[in-house]
Amino acid sequence: MRRKKLGLVAISVSLLVCMGVLYTGCKKSEGGTGPGGGGLLGSGTVTASSSQGNLSFNGGGTWPAGAGPSVVAVYDTLIRGLQIVGYRQVSGSTYEFILIQFLAPGGVTQGSYPISDTTASFLVAYGIDTTRADSLGFVSTSGSITVTAASGTTATGNYSGNAIRLSDLTTVAVTGTFDVTYVRGLGVIQRGQGGGGGAISITVGSGTTPQYSWAGGNVTSVTLVRASNPSTPVWGIACNSGNDCISSPLTHGTVPPATTRFANTEPTLTTGIQYQVYVTRQSGAAGYQTFTP
Repeated sequence: MRRKKLGLVAISVSLLVCMGVLYTGCKKSEGGTGPGGGGLLGSGTVTASSSQGNLSFNGGGTWPAGAGPSVVAVYDTLIRGLQIVGYRQVSGSTYEFILIQFLAPGGVTQGSYPISDTTASFLVAYGIDTTRADSLGFVSTSGSITVTAASGTTATGNYSGNAIRLSDLTTVAVTGTFDVTYVRGLGVIQRGQGGGGGAISITVGSGTTPQYSWAGGNVTSVTLVRASNPSTPVWGIACNSGNDCISSPLTHGTVPPATTRFANTEPTLTTGIQYQVYVTRQSGAAGYQTFTP
């Protein structure tokens, strides 16, 4: 099966499957949860229109998805991109939803983001059963996502293009809009809550300012979260130009040249607390490791 990577979402989730089960199946197979699982994760309005029908969701949402209609909007500091999900529970395990996501390493700004396997995508699902892996939405194959206005933590825009439902190869033309207020953290496509994994292997040293080491060369970002609250980075740095400029090993709390510290609530970690460290490369490779100092 072809994978939709969405760039730094090379956190090895096959979006063609995971989108189709509204991520509830993904969080089980990945062993994780959504971003925190509690509290509002952004808000706004998102719409979609095609020959299959019209969808419109609004309000503030939580993840994993509740009954809705609601909207989740997160600027994922791991993949450095915006993820917007609108959803509504039709009945039982059947949902309607819209997913829009695109990489924006320098932050969300006005502009057009062409649909591609590695930078931007959308998915529209009309009444899918989230317990069935063969119940799929329409995933984008061409088109673009356009941000017409962006300020602080708000983004307004539209998207359009062609999409395909892989279960029966039905194709549709889709248009839609979004107007959201987003939060910063780790988005709805996430790694699990234990162990380690990904394309980059990470070793964590001892102590409350541990040394992080990885193989394969420099990385573009390093993010630390508490495993109990994965939506909120407690420390993190990223390369200013979006390139791979952070070399291994890296000591927790240090800020190398040409990087910016975007989170610093725990420059020194707490003994006995479980953390996760995430690293990413510009190519889309990523890895994570769980540890307790």
